Amino acid sequence: MERPICEKIIAFTEDYLNGKVQRISMEIDLPALVCVCFEEMRSEDEALADAIGSELISNGADAGVFLDDAEFYALIKEKLRIVKAVL
Repeated sequence: MERPICEKIIAFTEDYLNGKVQRISMEIDLPALVCVCFEEMRSEDEALADAIGSELISNGADAGVFLDDAEFYALIKEKLRIVKAVL
């Protein structure tokens, strides 16, 4: 199944975990991208888009605002694992 936008979100998150993307991009850019593209993501794969929105954004990037860098990293890593389980 083709899921280019969902896969781009996952790749962006993996880039953060690999040190290629700064934390600020995870906190600002990623949620903005998901917000703008959410309906199209849902047309690609509804379950995956919902997992990205709830786990990676709401329970991840948005929830991690008051965490230190190591805690934020661990949170995003766990949330990405949950999102990938939907694949």
